[in-house]
Amino acid sequence: MSDLEKAIKGDKDAFGRIIIQNKEAMYKTAIVILRNEEDAYDALQEALIKMFRNIQSLQSIEAFKSWSRKIIVNSCYDIIEKNKK
Repeated sequence: MSDLEKAIKGDKDAFGRIIIQNKEAMYKTAIVILRNEEDAYDALQEALIKMFRNIQSLQSIEAFKSWSRKIIVNSCYDIIEKNKK
């Protein structure tokens, strides 16, 4: 069983390993959109919380990268909206 399959079933350690394996790509996505390191880390923190809470909704392990990227992008846009206020 893969770490992703374990994470979907609730294994917190497996989720942590997945994040470690993908952290560079996740950061790059956020920094390209926000162009600010502090905001990028804030967006990633929010995105990781959303991913952890909703990973059981992931329909297939093949969809993880696009699923996680969409959550990160949406979190970045949330940060942009907060900064406008």
